[in-house]
Amino acid sequence: MKSVIIPEGLLDVVPLELIDTWEKLQTFSADLLKLKEDVIDSREYLLKGARQDGIDVYATIQDNEKFVVIQCKRKDYISPSELENIFNEFLSKDFAHKTTKFIICTTFDLRRKSHEQKITGARKRLFDNEIDLVIWDIEGINRELRLNPTLGKIDLVARYFTHEIAKRFY
Repeated sequence: MKSVIIPEGLLDVVPLELIDTWEKLQTFSADLLKLKEDVIDSREYLLKGARQDGIDVYATIQDNEKFVVIQCKRKDYISPSELENIFNEFLSKDFAHKTTKFIICTTFDLRRKSHEQKITGARKRLFDNEIDLVIWDIEGINRELRLNPTLGKIDLVARYFTHEIAKRFY
């Protein structure tokens, strides 16, 4: 496990580096997705090593036959070409035809111009397939946790990041 120094006082962001395995990120994202108001059930997709059609988590939503899906990447760096490959792989698989929203969940901060260009292109391609794109990177995850704080979100932060961090974040 990485050594993480948490500054004193209120926190603007949760320390995502405490999610120290891709399995933990996948479970965290499934749990966070389940807290969405319209989500009936969210599950991790298949077992490790199985062909996953470019997704790691899927959720059924109310009044819709299509799914919300998440691709998780616990990485210190994702190149722009790797990011583009993530979208290409998903769109080339069967699950894309059954999806209404694609979320990329990553511990990497995607707010770079070269990444934003790939995201903009992917957003258009996904939109053309009637799929919304949501970015849960460092900024996106923290915004998702921070906005409309519920007991479920507070409990989720306490579970994955400690009670002290939850108290200081909220």
